[in-house]
Amino acid sequence: MIYGRDLLFHRKVRLWNFELFIERIMSKLIHIIIPVDSRDSLNKGNLERAEDNHMSGIHIFEGYLEKIEDLTQQARVAEVLKWVMDKFPELKPKVAWNQPMFTEHGTFIIGFSASKQHMAVSPERAGIEHFSEEILKAGYEHSQQLMRIPWNKPVDFSLLKRMIVYNRLDKAECSTFWRK
Repeated sequence: MIYGRDLLFHRKVRLWNFELFIERIMSKLIHIIIPVDSRDSLNKGNLERAEDNHMSGIHIFEGYLEKIEDLTQQARVAEVLKWVMDKFPELKPKVAWNQPMFTEHGTFIIGFSASKQHMAVSPERAGIEHFSEEILKAGYEHSQQLMRIPWNKPVDFSLLKRMIVYNRLDKAECSTFWRK
């Protein structure tokens, strides 16, 4: 029997899977309900954007999430990824180097990974240096390239938001994937 926090995370996983299922059904319905020949009469830009949004939905991370064996950790990573997508819908989700990450105009903004002891957040070295004191105040550890959020500590979403905003502003004119 599952109790307490574990039960909450298991319920979130089930809810996330249900939302993913509904999202897939809706994308298929677009193609069934609207015949191909009448799509041309629709505003093509809106249809393309809707399909782009579907293709870049949380399901893009499904393969990565399925590899996380601990369901509580899986739910937590999914929660954080969904939070980023909800708060920053203009960022493009992708999986590269076997890590979920978000980019903007082709440049890396933030990445995540899961290990046995923690969830790692990578805002690049400049992000870690800029937020070093805040990371420590939040009770997390960091290396030169990433912040470690232990599974038994809550995610500081306000710190995560500031990191993303900082990287977006700092890399607004960046034309490379990584900072030089």
